[in-house]
Amino acid sequence: MAVDFLQEYLRQVGANLVSATTNIVSDVIRVIPGLIGAAVLLTVGVFIGKYVKKFVTGVIQSTKADDWLREKKLHDALGNRELSSIFGSFAKWYVIVIFLAQSLDLIQMRVLRSFTEFLISFINSLIAAMIILVGGLLLARYVRNVVESTEYQYKKTIAVVIEVMIIYVSAVISLQTVGINTKILTDAFIVGFSAMVFGLAILAGLVFVLAFRKDIVQLANDLRKEVGK
Repeated sequence: MAVDFLQEYLRQVGANLVSATTNIVSDVIRVIPGLIGAAVLLTVGVFIGKYVKKFVTGVIQSTKADDWLREKKLHDALGNRELSSIFGSFAKWYVIVIFLAQSLDLIQMRVLRSFTEFLISFINSLIAAMIILVGGLLLARYVRNVVESTEYQYKKTIAVVIEVMIIYVSAVISLQTVGINTKILTDAFIVGFSAMVFGLAILAGLVFVLAFRKDIVQLANDLRKEVGK
C-alpha cells in the first residue's frame, strides 16, 4: 500500500506540474502579442514625445519668455535652464507616460492596468506640482531682485529670507499637490514664521528706543516734573 500511495502522490504531483506548466505557457503565448504591441506603441510614444518637446519649446521661445527672464535676472533661479526647455521636457514626458500607460494596457494584466491608472494620475499631479514649484522659484527670485534694488541697509538679508520663505511655501504646496502629507512642514513654517515675527518686533522696539532715547528721557523727566507739582 505504501508503494501505491507513493505512486498516486507522484502522479498527482506530475499532473499538477504539467497543469502549471501548461498555464504558464498559455499565459506567455497570450501575453507575447501584447508585449510586442506595447513595445511598438512605446517606441512611437518616445518619438512623438521628442517632437512635442520641440514644438512646445519653439512656441514658448517665440514668446520671448526666455529673453524676458534673462532681462529680469530670473534665469539663474531655474538653474540656468531655459523656461522653454523645462516646459518642453514636461510635455515630452507627459506624452511618453500616456503611451506607456496604453502600452501596459495592451498586455492585459489586471495588476498592470491598476498600475496604469495610478501612473497617469500621479504624473498629472507631478507635472502640476512642478509647474507650481517653477512658478514659486521665479516669484521668489523676482521679489528678491526687487528688494535688493532698494536702498535699505539690510536689503540683502531681507531679500534672501523672503526668497527662502516663498520657495518653502511653493515646495510645500507642490508636495501637497502630489499627495504627500506636509503637516509637519506646515507646522514648522508656522512656528518659524511666528518666531521670526516676534524677533523682528523686539528688534524694532529696541531700534525705536535707541533712536528716540533722548526724547524718551526728556519726556519722562517732563512727566516727572508735572507729577511733582
